[in-house]
Amino acid sequence: MDVQQNWYGILPATLVSHWDFEEGSGQVAADSVGIKIYIDGVEQATGLYNDGVYDGMSNTTANVTIGVFDGGGDSYDHNGQIDEVRISSAARTADWIAASYKSQNGTFAFNNFAAEETVTAGVTATDKAAAVAAITRDDANPTNANTAVFSVDFSEDVINVSAADFTLALSGVTANATVVVGNAGDADASTYTVTVDTIAGNGTLGLDIAGGNNITDLATNAVNTTPVFEQTYTIDNAAPIITAIETADLNGDGFIDAIHVTFDTTISDSSVTANDWDVAGVTGEALVWNTNGDTANDADIYITFADGVLDTAATPKISYTQDEPTDADVADGVGNELANFESWWDTAWLNRTKITFDNTNSAVNLADFPVLVKLTAADVDFDKIKALGADIRFVDDDGVLLNYEIEAWDDGAKTATVWVKVQQLDQSSNTDFIHLYYNNTGAVDAQNATGVWPSGTGVYHLDEDPGPGGAGDIKDSDATPNNGTAEASMTTGDLVTGQIGNALDFDGSDDFIDFASTDVGDTFTIQAWIKPDSTGGTKIQTIASNSSDGNTTDGFRFFIKGSSEQFVGGIGCSFEERGGAPRDSEQQSLFCVLGV
Repeated sequence: MDVQQNWYGILPATLVSHWDFEEGSGQVAADSVGIKIYIDGVEQATGLYNDGVYDGMSNTTANVTIGVFDGGGDSYDHNGQIDEVRISSAARTADWIAASYKSQNGTFAFNNFAAEETVTAGVTATDKAAAVAAITRDDANPTNANTAVFSVDFSEDVINVSAADFTLALSGVTANATVVVGNAGDADASTYTVTVDTIAGNGTLGLDIAGGNNITDLATNAVNTTPVFEQTYTIDNAAPIITAIETADLNGDGFIDAIHVTFDTTISDSSVTANDWDVAGVTGEALVWNTNGDTANDADIYITFADGVLDTAATPKISYTQDEPTDADVADGVGNELANFESWWDTAWLNRTKITFDNTNSAVNLADFPVLVKLTAADVDFDKIKALGADIRFVDDDGVLLNYEIEAWDDGAKTATVWVKVQQLDQSSNTDFIHLYYNNTGAVDAQNATGVWPSGTGVYHLDEDPGPGGAGDIKDSDATPNNGTAEASMTTGDLVTGQIGNALDFDGSDDFIDFASTDVGDTFTIQAWIKPDSTGGTKIQTIASNSSDGNTTDGFRFFIKGSSEQFVGGIGCSFEERGGAPRDSEQQSLFCVLGV
């Protein structure tokens, strides 16, 4: 019967084969120098088993198998689940392996999701006339101040003027309804000031004389509240917004030499400092207010830079960073400042989420690294994404569109598993990031699995239904696919939930996957997540192999046996590396790597 188990990852680590030639034999003996085994990203203590001589790891005659040795018989079948088997033609470093485990172990510690961002349009203030009598502004207009002063002028002296005699006319803004009345600093009783505070928002602010007021002239005639003149304040607290960014070849030499930036409002040119702007890939950013015939203090600027670097097909990433008080920050005529900005990859995608990676434990840069991105409703709004993730795109921090493969997508459960090939994860960094763009109803699926996984021996997610065992049903995602066929005894019930997406459950008797003959050479990495039903006894449980049973066969065999993970290969002998003991009913990642 099946039991609930946990996963653990096994990765045979960088295997550096060291060969000693035996005089007269035409063969070499192995001392297994450099073979490493990792469990859950941690290198294990190993031992050597050496018996005989052999030619090498290469084997062009035996098929690669998962779950059994080729021709090994029932005694070598794996009993339990296997997921995410990879055999790559490179010897991965300890940092690569540690990062792979951290990316895949289900804790999501490798990825950090920022809050969703939305393409926004500027807020336009609207003017609304207010019914007031002989009221004028005392302060600059428009304004982003939180206090404004009105002057109220009567045609003659009046009495009984108080705060209760005034009301506010507000549109799009809020303010303290209790105003402060003053005598305007003069000796007569016909001119007063009214101060309004706690102003917020964007819109207009006006002042009215309230009906039912007690204001009279000196002859006790009630004041006429019919408006004879009115001024209102335009309250503008909206920061400027960049509405367009365009590249420009001002001298027509075939290279971009300027970026044309357009805002939703006029900008004070004196507030624009070139060193606050960065155009990726070039140097020498500068600002001259009348570049290309531009006029002063209007709604656009040109940022120029070194010519001859970016051709006219380039779309460089643009960023702006505030640095006040070092120097001025971009502001409109009122003084509202432009927020920090980095260019939007494509405005047809209405939303994006920033994903930051934690590679602080790595001492080296990881180039072309496949990162596992697991999405839940807590990370991204699935309701804004097309079915099966058809409109998602991943963009690096320099604006480069990244290759990705969707391994699993569940619109109902709002979960997804996606592999993204990142250009580089910097060593000791927790600030590297990419953006996930989505919410484009016109977009179509653009995933490219072969762009994520280069040509190699195989990337097997084991997500496919193994029953009824159709030829080539078990897919290889890499650029030179070698698809596999499930043994006829395997059924749909053997497709189970794995560590990453689905996995296959092998019965320990006659279940296995068969692939075409593959020569992996003497330098390669094998990776797998396994969840054995039991690790007791001396039974060999194969994870992956391209070798038949016995010590006189070419190729390799990677398996667990009792309390160890073992790697065996060669003709006439075998060598093993034993790491920490596999754990029953637990998930664990295993790596084995040959060569440097």
